[in-house]
Amino acid sequence: MGDAQPLDFAALKRGGIMRQVEPGRFSLRLHVVAGSLDSAKLRAVAEAADRYGRGEVHLTARQGVEIPHVLHENIGDVRRALAAVGLELGACGPRVRTVTGCQGAAVCPHGLVETGELCMRIDREFAGQELPHKLKFGVSGCVNSCIKPQENDIGVMGAVEPTIRLDDCNGCMVCESVCETGALTEEDGFPRIDAAKCSLCGECIAACPTDTIAGRRGYALHLGGRIGRHPKLGERFGGLVPGMDELFRAFHALLALYRAKGRRSERFGAMLDRLDRASIESLVEGALRGASTGSAA
Repeated sequence: MGDAQPLDFAALKRGGIMRQVEPGRFSLRLHVVAGSLDSAKLRAVAEAADRYGRGEVHLTARQGVEIPHVLHENIGDVRRALAAVGLELGACGPRVRTVTGCQGAAVCPHGLVETGELCMRIDREFAGQELPHKLKFGVSGCVNSCIKPQENDIGVMGAVEPTIRLDDCNGCMVCESVCETGALTEEDGFPRIDAAKCSLCGECIAACPTDTIAGRRGYALHLGGRIGRHPKLGERFGGLVPGMDELFRAFHALLALYRAKGRRSERFGAMLDRLDRASIESLVEGALRGASTGSAA
């Protein structure tokens, strides 16, 4: 019998199989969308960890699940056991990673938008796509940002754009007292909104005793965030995104830009820093309108 072929650790890692310090042992990263697993999947993960690992499961910082201490010869058995309940291994390397998300308006009282459907659609359309470097999506149901969308290459937050019906306003200025960004000020006895300062949180709408502040719900888009060795928070691009279809047009345009302009091993945010800000804004706004904008300079 000939010598065994050496393992291609890079290829294994691309498929979510990461070698450990201990020789022959691997940690298997599972494909978990927005940290959501039903009880049947959780039981299967626990059983696989007991049978093929050391009874341990690691919960990652990005809502992921990993089964460590699996011998190489048992990886196929683990995959088959997990596939029986609809679980697969996750992607690593220079590609779109699994999206993270909070529970959104379906569960959280602060949620402005439903996040589960959005996260699942991001996963269906983009997960595992090849890119110059890894790319991460993060989705938060409101501007409280519990999932830290600004730390992602593409971050989405539920948002609401307030408007005031001055004919019905009594000038009580309760809205000004709850605004933490100073976007609401008094002018001639009535509130005025500085759109540049507004965080789109909707607190003024909730606080208004006369229901004279209304709001249009949608999404705020933040781009270029990253942690790692050179952390940077993502910056807001574009205005309020009114719907999911518009949001996905922007996603597709941005990933196409990354494939066209991104350099090998260059993070998405580093590419944005290198390109002209106005051209990126134009690309995003054009995508939201459904216009063909071409590539950013």
